[in-house]
Amino acid sequence: MCGIVGFWDPSRRCSAGQDLLDLGQKMGRTLVHRGPDDQGVWIDASQSLVLVHQRLSIRDLSIAGHQPMVSASGRFVIVFNGEVYNTTELIPFLPPLKSTCDTEVLLEACEKWGAYEACQRVLGMFAFVLWDRQEHTLYCARDHIGEKPLYYGWHNGIFFFTSELKALRPHPAFKPEICSKALSAFFRFSYVPDDVCIFKDFSKILPGQLLVVQKGREIDKKSYWDLRKVWQETPVNSSLTPQDAVEDFGRVLRQSVQERLVADVPVGVFLSSGIDSSLVTALAQELLQEQGKGPVSTFSIGFYDSSLNEAPGAAKIAQYLGTRHHEKYLGDGEILTLTQQLSTVWDEPFADSSQIPTLAVCQLAAQQGLKVCLGGDGGDEILAGYTRYKVLQSVWPWVRWIPSVLRKGMCDLLRKFPFFQTHFFQKGFFVLAQKDLGQMYQALCSLEYEAGLGSKMPLLSCEVPYEDPFQDIFQQSFAGKFVSKVQLLDLLTYLPGDILTKVDRASMAVGLEVRGPFLDRRVQECSFGLPECFKVRAGQTKWVARQLLYQKVPQALLKGSKKGFAVPIHQLLKGSLKSWAWDLLDPKVLEDSGLNAQSVHQIWDRHQKGEAKCGATLWTILMYLAWHQTYRNSLLS
Repeated sequence: MCGIVGFWDPSRRCSAGQDLLDLGQKMGRTLVHRGPDDQGVWIDASQSLVLVHQRLSIRDLSIAGHQPMVSASGRFVIVFNGEVYNTTELIPFLPPLKSTCDTEVLLEACEKWGAYEACQRVLGMFAFVLWDRQEHTLYCARDHIGEKPLYYGWHNGIFFFTSELKALRPHPAFKPEICSKALSAFFRFSYVPDDVCIFKDFSKILPGQLLVVQKGREIDKKSYWDLRKVWQETPVNSSLTPQDAVEDFGRVLRQSVQERLVADVPVGVFLSSGIDSSLVTALAQELLQEQGKGPVSTFSIGFYDSSLNEAPGAAKIAQYLGTRHHEKYLGDGEILTLTQQLSTVWDEPFADSSQIPTLAVCQLAAQQGLKVCLGGDGGDEILAGYTRYKVLQSVWPWVRWIPSVLRKGMCDLLRKFPFFQTHFFQKGFFVLAQKDLGQMYQALCSLEYEAGLGSKMPLLSCEVPYEDPFQDIFQQSFAGKFVSKVQLLDLLTYLPGDILTKVDRASMAVGLEVRGPFLDRRVQECSFGLPECFKVRAGQTKWVARQLLYQKVPQALLKGSKKGFAVPIHQLLKGSLKSWAWDLLDPKVLEDSGLNAQSVHQIWDRHQKGEAKCGATLWTILMYLAWHQTYRNSLLS
């Protein structure tokens, strides 16, 4: 795992080799947290092209893995961030290699088959930029699900690319402006979706996408793996028996875990007390024991609030499996310290409060000398694990027959009764009053309801509406029921925009690589073929994964232990984080950041008085203010 950055200036305003080298080194140093082990800079002065790589050494720790790497023919140069897991399948088709590094496998694959076909053949997580010295062409690609980030953009006549936006700061031509549409999206979802970027002129390579740039212009952008197409075209195997479903899924997931244990450094596992991380831990421990290796190291975060604390459950699972377990409890002081670090970790505004324990568990693993950990991310999306899937499956078949106008009228009437004045009922009526399933789901997941509780005025002084590019999913007809549609929407939006962004930035902030077995392309395609009854069954989510786990861990150890991975943000903003938050809510700070100070203060006051539960909205506001304050002088001046 590494950090990459670079630029191509077709007008060649700077063609002095030493100047380009110095600039590349400065840009690279801003990513040293992603790759502290080595730096490499490659320049083509005739093209004013710079490729920079910061290395986190995991496979082939020798100099043979140094990047930027030049192909055996000398034609191609690559900077690569990520891991290729199926190298043993690819190597027989390639010329003799000089290293055991997966970078060389990817590079020679691109030369043999071309970048597009190579991306189709490679199984892994990656973001790479490939320079064709003969055709003067750049290829920029990102893995199929979006585990690794890659920003790009034409800005002041220069083509930039980077793992993190902060790496562009040293370039004198980098003068960004905030994108209003991206900001609107952030205040709707608490993250910046993949189809927009917080800065104008910049975008993100989408998951499964290859971008081709030639002769100073973007000439092609195409998907080598289209999630929507794969989802729609994968037949649902309705003839599967429950036993066959568990065996098939277990076989594919086991292979995925086995491939992700391959490294020239020790590998650990993040363990909560949930199904996904427990299953990954059980498989990893089982595989390592078969190889005659020592117990896997596991890492958990705990809270002193018992209603949120998963650590005791995780410790029992670790003890049963025989792992080398590490845990850390977060008190108010630790949470405040972590909160103050967040705006330097995330380059775009980001406000999923589980970022706090995620950063903490990454720090814990790094403190134990780990460079690689496995995680359970993606299991909820591919196996319908979120509670909202179960709720929608229960409610939608009944309410779909009620005309939307009548349904809205009934909800407006019921919400006035004293019995229904709780947050639970009021949010439920707000969701049910929406026109269709798509709008219901968006209402369920967005901040619209909570923000409306705090203030009827808009948050942003000047708002540009964000149009969700995937709303047509709910109008399309394809094999699978409506739960499949919301799963697909989450895989396209929430998973890469929130979950994978959170994990990448938190882990790479401390030089740690996190690998997700559930994110494997084959695991996902296997899950797409499962009937819904093997995902949500008898009121249980992730049924097939549960059955697989029950073969390895006693069911009694798993009952009632999962609490979620969020902090009690509603209470913290009235307690240990109140002073920190109030300092950020200064009217002048709010005005400078483009927020409506009156609206923000109304939300704050109602939350503090207990008149409305607005913690998530306030956290989103505060994360934006902290981000804006951190980057205002360095990026926006």
